[in-house]
Amino acid sequence: MRLIGLMLACCLCFVQAASATSSSCALRISGVVQDASAKTVLPGATLVLLPLNRVIVASVEGRFSFDSLCAGEYRLLVFMQGFDSLLRTVTLEAQSREIRLSMYPVTRKLREAEVVAQRLERVATVATDSLSREEMELSKGGVLTDYLKKMAGVSSIQTGPSIMKPVIHGMHSQRVVIMNAGIRQEGQQWGSEHAPEIDPFIADRLTVVKGASSIRYGSDAVGGVILVEPRKLPHEPGLQAELNLVGMSNGRQGIASGLVEQHLGKFFDVCWRLQGTVKHAGNLSTPDLILENTAFREYNWSGSLGIERRHWGFELFYSRFSTRLGIFTGSHIGNLSDLQRIIDSGETITDDRFSYSIGRPRQEVQHHLFSGKSWKSFDGVGKLQIQYGYQYNHRLEYDRDRPRNDSLAALNRPELELKLYTQTVDMHLETFNVKGFTAVIGFAGLAQDNQYGGERFFVPNYRLLSASGYGMLRWRRDRWELEAGMRSEQRVQRVYRNVGGIVVENDYRFTNPGYSGGVIYRPDSLQTWLLNAGTVVRAPSINEWFSNGLHHGTATYERGDSALGPEKAINTVATYRLQTGRIFLECSAYYMFIRDYIYLVPDSAPVLTISGAYPAFRYRHVDAGFNGVDFTLDWDLTQRIGFRSRNSVVFANNRSDGKYLELVPAPRFEQSLTYKFKDTRVWKDISCSVNVLTVSRQWRYEPGTDYIPPPPAYTLTGIDLSAVWMPAGQVLRMSLSVQNLFNVRYRDYLNRFRYFTDESGRNITLRVSVPLQFRTAPHTHEH
Repeated sequence: MRLIGLMLACCLCFVQAASATSSSCALRISGVVQDASAKTVLPGATLVLLPLNRVIVASVEGRFSFDSLCAGEYRLLVFMQGFDSLLRTVTLEAQSREIRLSMYPVTRKLREAEVVAQRLERVATVATDSLSREEMELSKGGVLTDYLKKMAGVSSIQTGPSIMKPVIHGMHSQRVVIMNAGIRQEGQQWGSEHAPEIDPFIADRLTVVKGASSIRYGSDAVGGVILVEPRKLPHEPGLQAELNLVGMSNGRQGIASGLVEQHLGKFFDVCWRLQGTVKHAGNLSTPDLILENTAFREYNWSGSLGIERRHWGFELFYSRFSTRLGIFTGSHIGNLSDLQRIIDSGETITDDRFSYSIGRPRQEVQHHLFSGKSWKSFDGVGKLQIQYGYQYNHRLEYDRDRPRNDSLAALNRPELELKLYTQTVDMHLETFNVKGFTAVIGFAGLAQDNQYGGERFFVPNYRLLSASGYGMLRWRRDRWELEAGMRSEQRVQRVYRNVGGIVVENDYRFTNPGYSGGVIYRPDSLQTWLLNAGTVVRAPSINEWFSNGLHHGTATYERGDSALGPEKAINTVATYRLQTGRIFLECSAYYMFIRDYIYLVPDSAPVLTISGAYPAFRYRHVDAGFNGVDFTLDWDLTQRIGFRSRNSVVFANNRSDGKYLELVPAPRFEQSLTYKFKDTRVWKDISCSVNVLTVSRQWRYEPGTDYIPPPPAYTLTGIDLSAVWMPAGQVLRMSLSVQNLFNVRYRDYLNRFRYFTDESGRNITLRVSVPLQFRTAPHTHEH
């Protein structure tokens, strides 16, 4: 508490001191973009502020805002598909300006401008990637990782056909931080089968920061950060809603998600939103078999309430994620001989009957997240923001067979129960631009309590406290931007273990420093060079120290090592970008060296337990090197034909033994070709895409280090058809997608169930999205 008080005092002193400086750079240009003919707003319009080259995208309500501007003359360049571009000159003197930009439609098709905007607005010195609105639409209904895999350098580690978590440059789980609505997502993320408890339907924007980002997001951000950003609360008076319906053939899945939101214009700029999602899926299928007990259900909802004024605002957010999902029965084998036979032959044990029922083994997970965020802008100084988060994660895991004791079996208790309580606080001050300098100083704290129960032990109880102070300074002049940052984190973890019937307490204390530096160079308006280097120290997670038992979700037996020390990483990323009117190209090369890298390796023999036979794994540490290349190309060959390419290669070596590392993503190459048809009277934005994904065999493999060698390479073909149907003026966005068009049999190296079964077969998905708007009279906001 003393540290928190000291940080607050320092921030307030800084604010008071800086408030005395000039306030001439606290001006704003804001407004709305509209169709000059139909007088309707234009969401997604791209706005470029010259000569600062700042780029934003208009909100769903057509709103935009450029903040922290000095007095002077600016030019606004506006792009929108299907409309003539617009150039408007705006003069700022002593006060901010609110303007209305009217765009005139044209008959010719222009290149989609939104992707350009998302590319240009990246200001981080490390490589980042965001999904376009079209890519988000064509992923609806999937899990979070389905969205993220559309980006170069991002793959997934899987447990069966329905449990996936993202992998960035070979890093996953406790080395990748997920920020959900500004709050660091805290569940039992150490498990490879513990998928992020996030409903993707809440996200308006998904961004991946590729490379160590520990300065801003903490010492666990070794591999990168995933930003899940809900769309902003409405700024225009009126009620609006959206309904999304998705149907999938594989598993006969049905998904419904909807939201309703409103800006109460006459009630002090109060905004609110309610959102909910329901998913039901039956047993999923490979090209040859129905996988027994792979059905799942999901029930999620969220709500937001906020006020946003000119110089201050606050927002409350709550989400509840609840899922019940079956674990493939064929992964839980009764004896060692059957396990070895399945591994050797590749034959799967399954009932092969379709069902929506979920039996044992299964998982049941609930995740509650609450956040309260407030901010205030100080003229001539900057913006101070404070955000508090509370999370409760409750995980139940059930084995395939009930206890042999009849009375215990009748209770139907979980074999493993985990409860995780987490509180976080983040406070930071972002300063305005003063003579080319901007800065961020902040404090972050975390308090966590883990409790286990059930009939079986896997990880012990613990309490974790951490406190961090960080700062970043950026300088910009002409074509150059330089950034430097540092963070210091104090971490205390008390572990409670039962040793021979006696509870033993052990304290583990770490000081995790982090440093980073970056350079951005723009030789002209088309090219950008980025270079970033950083260091980070990561303390071991609880499973790496003390796991000891059956990890039922992955159908493995895992052992930790309490002697493991912290990892120390040095990461360097170099990126080149080229953006012309028809081409976007980005190439990133990276190298990371991690001393005492902790990872899971197969033991020499499986383990036989009272519940069956399982492959055995243990944690060890080595010095490791990761290096690779991500390559992205978006090329408009003509006004109607577009080509997209996403490619990534990562290599990893055990520097201690001079060997390859296990479970590293194989090279991935994805290409797609899109054709855009002419609009008709009621059909708009009609397009057809064919995409081909090729994943190589992981040839960098040490024989004898796994129960089976990496699977062969595979190629998958998919088709996406999308259009906007406008009967009687109502907008309906529709798409039809086919994944694994030719029903190819394949296995993926990063699927923990590759020992037992093939990957999912063909999947046909139909999506319908219906936006509804009920506008009221215009409202004048406070300015």
